[in-house]
Amino acid sequence: MPLVRSQSAWSFASNSDSPYPDSVNRRSRGEFPSIYEKLALAVDPQLWGSELSANVVEADDELHAPDKKTRDIEHDGNAWSKRGVLNLGFLLFLCSGIMALFIGYPVAHSLLSPSLSTQGAFNIGGLNASGQVPTMPGNWGLIDLETPQEVQTLPSWKDPSKTMQLVFSDEFNTPGRSFYPGDDPYWEAADLHYWETNNLEWYSPQAVTTANGSLIITLSEQNTHDLNFQGGLVATWNKFCFTGGYVETSLVIPGANNVLGLWPAVWTMGNLGRAGYGATLEGTWPYTYDTCDVGTVQNQTINGQPEAATVNGDTGKGGVLSYLPGQKLSRCTCAGEDHPGPKHDDGTFVGRSAPEIDVLEAQIDQNTFVAEVSQSAQWAPFNRAYIWNNDSDNMILADPSISQLNGFMGNVEQQATSVVTATNASCYEYDGGCFQTYGFEYKPGELQRKVLIVPLLTLHLVLELIEYQDSMTRTSHGFRVEKYPGD
Repeated sequence: MPLVRSQSAWSFASNSDSPYPDSVNRRSRGEFPSIYEKLALAVDPQLWGSELSANVVEADDELHAPDKKTRDIEHDGNAWSKRGVLNLGFLLFLCSGIMALFIGYPVAHSLLSPSLSTQGAFNIGGLNASGQVPTMPGNWGLIDLETPQEVQTLPSWKDPSKTMQLVFSDEFNTPGRSFYPGDDPYWEAADLHYWETNNLEWYSPQAVTTANGSLIITLSEQNTHDLNFQGGLVATWNKFCFTGGYVETSLVIPGANNVLGLWPAVWTMGNLGRAGYGATLEGTWPYTYDTCDVGTVQNQTINGQPEAATVNGDTGKGGVLSYLPGQKLSRCTCAGEDHPGPKHDDGTFVGRSAPEIDVLEAQIDQNTFVAEVSQSAQWAPFNRAYIWNNDSDNMILADPSISQLNGFMGNVEQQATSVVTATNASCYEYDGGCFQTYGFEYKPGELQRKVLIVPLLTLHLVLELIEYQDSMTRTSHGFRVEKYPGD
């Protein structure tokens, strides 16, 4: 049934009484057609002639019933038609292209590309497109450009059949070099008071420079940091290190050859310690030990044992052998404790430390006033009574007439394997000023031990004093440490 409204439902008593605009009143009076009157079709769909019964089947009903299983489909088509072959071929081509791009190309590039050069001077990949070789201006390489080629190889003093290759040199030929922190790639002058040995001077970078083809370190009497003297110390700490090999220096010993008081030295130390910085040496210097036993603990004793660590030691300390605090980075370090590594195959840490080997320490014999140098190595833990096995198999002197075992064997802070040699008295600053070459060769290796009555370390090393001629035919002396575990 069509909707019918009563005319009275759209009328009002009076226009003046209506609260709406006049257009609304006009629509209410029937002057405008209603929305229903504007429609082309009736509101009731049945009046359109459409059959809406669910039982009536229409032609497109199957499009709206995709789950219907029974439909008339022809299955006699040819899958290998031209269109099918093209579709399949294109899919195969697409898959092949993807595999070639992401698998074939990387493999081919890896196999066919030339290997990168390992020559640092040619940079990674070789020369650039213009044929230029990248270089740093100046003489900053590990090997000084002015070091002669003929001295860049040297037969081993221990085994002349083996040739050593030069890895670092500095000729100091450039005048006026500065060694303040950051000014030099390999050397740095200290700016501190060397309190460990109660020095009377302040070490200042002002005292270190180069002139006349030499490194010049000047000791002067001047007030510096409330001290009366100023001197210099230059080191390669954390800039250049080496493990095993031969190191030498040619120098003039300062002062006169018959005046006591100066203590010039050239020496090396494991890089875990830093000269002049006492905290870095606490528990590291002069240890060189890779075993977990009583040798790593404080004073080398546990509950007062072994007895050998309490007697026949430092006579100035009541015979006590050691006042060392114990090896800080020992093989006894437990998992989870501070240790820089590495580890042994059994999972234990490698004993690390900062032992010392001296190229030379110049001295004047206070009784004979003979100019001498001591060439030594400082070790810990200590032997009983600081006595090491210095028999003829372990200590070989090339010239016993000028060399002898150092009378200083050790104290509560260090054990020394040391030889004193009378040196060339003409190679002192005020007595001729000639240059003399000193050096040592050492080979890192496992520490050799033998069992004593008490469980204390016995160090076996070959301390071999060598007399040889340098390129200027000046007599020189050196020594070689055969076994030295290093840091």
